[in-house]
Amino acid sequence: MTLAASSGIGMVRLRMRAEMAEPEPIPLGNECFAAYNGEVYWDGVTLPEGGMGEVLTLVGDQPEAVDGMFAIATLDRRQDNIRLQRDRFGIKPLYKREIEGGVAVASTIRGLIGAFGRPSVRHAAIEQFLAFGRPLDGGSFFDDISEVPRGTQWVMTGGQLVPETSLHAMSEPRTSFASEFVLPKTLRVALQSSLQRVQPSTRAMGLAVSGGLDSTILADQLAEMGVEDLRTVSIRVAGSSDGISNLSQLGIKARAAQSWTHTTRTVTPESFAHGVERAAAQMGEPSRMSSIPLYAALADCAADAGIVMLLVGEGADELFMGYSSYAAVTSGKATAISEFLIPSTRCPYLDALMGPGFAAQMKTFAHDIYPDIPAMAPLDRLRQIELDHSLGPLLQRADHLMMARSIEARTPFLHGSVPELALAVPAARHMAGGQNKALLRSAFPEVQSRPGPWRTKLPFRAPITDWLRGPLQSWLDATLRSGEELLVDLGLRRAGLNLVRADLARDRGAAYEVAYTLLSLIFWKRWLDEGANDAAR
Repeated sequence: MTLAASSGIGMVRLRMRAEMAEPEPIPLGNECFAAYNGEVYWDGVTLPEGGMGEVLTLVGDQPEAVDGMFAIATLDRRQDNIRLQRDRFGIKPLYKREIEGGVAVASTIRGLIGAFGRPSVRHAAIEQFLAFGRPLDGGSFFDDISEVPRGTQWVMTGGQLVPETSLHAMSEPRTSFASEFVLPKTLRVALQSSLQRVQPSTRAMGLAVSGGLDSTILADQLAEMGVEDLRTVSIRVAGSSDGISNLSQLGIKARAAQSWTHTTRTVTPESFAHGVERAAAQMGEPSRMSSIPLYAALADCAADAGIVMLLVGEGADELFMGYSSYAAVTSGKATAISEFLIPSTRCPYLDALMGPGFAAQMKTFAHDIYPDIPAMAPLDRLRQIELDHSLGPLLQRADHLMMARSIEARTPFLHGSVPELALAVPAARHMAGGQNKALLRSAFPEVQSRPGPWRTKLPFRAPITDWLRGPLQSWLDATLRSGEELLVDLGLRRAGLNLVRADLARDRGAAYEVAYTLLSLIFWKRWLDEGANDAAR
């Protein structure tokens, strides 16, 4: 901990390359100190050395040229202020909380609750969560906590947090490419370069492999680079074909892969239910992502395998248009994006839970947050939106769940020139021929040419409809009934809760997604009511 007259910073850092003797916070000279979370892979010229070398690139003259993942707080004792910076994709989280007489920041919401007590629930966030699965307006589920926007710099002075605009370019592409020059070979070289950048570490390295296209490409390229003794991990989902049981399923021919070891863990309906109950305490907020219990199991699997730095595929689906649901936006309808954010099947439940006209109100709200851009095709606009709406929560999931096990997750698809190349190409081109990730597939034809599980897209999520109507049916019913008063206390209507239960009894598919959202709210509210302060410490 380092203090000034009215401000201070402290940190505990998982060291990946820095010397163990390097002090925390990191002294920068001239009465300046830095609390730093993340990694800098490239300073525009080379790989900086250790924690101090990385921090010096971020407080230098051209922080927008830095390639890495970071959230950093720099204390200047002379000025008695703290400057905050966050990477352009928001890979490393950073939250701020207004407190009596000032502002506090931390890398987790749970930390802010544990240090300063339980804040009041923000009911506008509950409404947005029911409609979209997350708050769209940049706030959190608490009145006085919000996220520091990605790719920005702020200064904390005089008990206030003030945005600085000088680094707005951090959230924009650093390099522009003409789409006609983005060839498969260019993309291939870019991803290989990114993989080289994110590897340096003195700790045991692993790779999450699902059998999907993204992780298979990463595995293939790591083997071609001659990376030996890699530890790979995979999650198997009971009753589905997701995940791989052994590395032979990837069909990698390079010799280096013979030295790799593979570890798997299977998620059953019962372990999934336990994971859902724990998710709120792990994340500090409710989530509609059914992948959180799976990702927690992946983190446990990686920890058991001795992995400290894990390569993951986050970002590929959003950049290269990998989700099948994106096809609905190719229709060209003016309402395509709002219908993507709030499917028509969800609307009757929203109106029943929150009042007549609520769904229409939320669609208008979404359009205000993400207005149309006349010069941009709807599919390109959707991809831009998904960098917040989809990728943001996935990066939060990866950081919170991995770091809880002292594992750092690194994201090769979000570094080097890979993002710029992907974004330079019209989204429709990535979906050419009715196939998602067309450009990425063409950049790695050797993967496409051999048989394997990646040839069919399988989302990393639990089969919640099958499980909730099957082995978890009684658990679901009991939880909804016992949690009804908690949901009413959050502003939900009993008539809507009755409709959800009635449609579950009728086995209507759309009710299961809504029911899962309600489960998350129930367990989050219980966590708050039963001792969030203790859980956060």
